[in-house]
Amino acid sequence: MTYAREQSPRSADPYDDAPDTAAAFRRIAALPDGLERSALRQEVVCAWAPMAVRLARRFRNRGESFEDLKQVAQLGLVKAVTRFDPNLGTAFPSFAIPTILGEVKRHQSVQAGPLRPCRLVALP
Repeated sequence: MTYAREQSPRSADPYDDAPDTAAAFRRIAALPDGLERSALRQEVVCAWAPMAVRLARRFRNRGESFEDLKQVAQLGLVKAVTRFDPNLGTAFPSFAIPTILGEVKRHQSVQAGPLRPCRLVALP
């Protein structure tokens, strides 16, 4: 006996709180460097901040304070907003998530210190 599984309808975005900032990114790309561009970039960073916190939560309980992880994730978000090019045709989360996760992982590897060779390798 087989049963058909009902699939729940999925939205295009896995998170319901994902802001729609596509128009803001197009405006950022069109504006020259200046106050208006940096103010708009700051609005976009504030809109996507919950995503950065959500990604930082993945790395809790690994010896680093959650506040530090949130700060590093926010830094990754700022870098992602600065480097994102809407003309390439990709969605912002597709670009931002690996950028933020990479920043957090890089921070953790730097905090862990240098890797030590095992004793057998270190012996003459």
